[in-house]
Amino acid sequence: MIKKVVIKDLILSALMVLILVGLLPTTANAGSVVNECKTGAECVDLGFKYVTGKDVKQDDFKALKFFQKACDLNSGGGCSNLGLMYKKGKGVKQDDFKALKFYQKACDLNLGVSCSQLGLMYEKGKGVKQDDFKAFKFYQKACDLNFSGGCFNLGLSYEEGKGVKQDDFKALKFFQKACDLNDGSGCSNLGFMYDKGKGVKQDDFKALKFYQKACGLNFSGGCYNLGLMYEEGKGVKQDDFKALKFFQKACGLNFSGGCSNLGLMYEKGKGVRKSNTKALKYYGKACDLELALGCKNYAGLKK
Repeated sequence: MIKKVVIKDLILSALMVLILVGLLPTTANAGSVVNECKTGAECVDLGFKYVTGKDVKQDDFKALKFFQKACDLNSGGGCSNLGLMYKKGKGVKQDDFKALKFYQKACDLNLGVSCSQLGLMYEKGKGVKQDDFKAFKFYQKACDLNFSGGCFNLGLSYEEGKGVKQDDFKALKFFQKACDLNDGSGCSNLGFMYDKGKGVKQDDFKALKFYQKACGLNFSGGCYNLGLMYEEGKGVKQDDFKALKFFQKACGLNFSGGCSNLGLMYEKGKGVRKSNTKALKYYGKACDLELALGCKNYAGLKK
């Protein structure tokens, strides 16, 4: 089962910051870059331009300046991005304590992604004393704010009994909410709960359904599990060709198990014409992704 999701730092620093933090389109344009921003939204927009080098020369220090001003203007997105800059040491000396401080302010401003990041910092003890209960509380707030990653981590807290009494039924509930919010990891873990009958009656068909949704959302673990369902004929007619297809997608998404199983399909000629050359290619990729079995199979076939 896929374990704890870590919110990708790239999300806030380089991928559609304004959409993620829920801001409306701003009035800022290329011409306004040279001017001081007046609203939190404009400052976040300018910070984004500098951190990505969009329309201006890339400059982390200037990005930091605009995120700081946005945060001073009580922009949750500004505080969250400022926290990320300190967490990554971009434009400033790396400082987990300050990252925590700005994530806290963003969370207080009801930005769900920052509440989830704050939970991760408490869970890992970064910039603060490790505290599973506080991590749980921040995941709970993130989920209440409909941030899917918060719901996913809340589900894991219940599944693992971290910061709260272990409860598979509640874990299932929050994986379901994460999946409803189109979180691929939530859908994959929801599928796993149905697959194994954890917190719910075992149901191969529902497991297959949620693995399919996870894979459709480009979550590699969902594609891998979907491949296994087709390979084993669980919840669906056994089909090596379709199993191969989903292992291929999982491998393309850099899931080591998908690459290893793809190598095995080529080595054995299951669902595809046998090819040791291709088997070595995929075993090699699995090994590069640090899967010991991939390295072992590569060495064995290479002899």
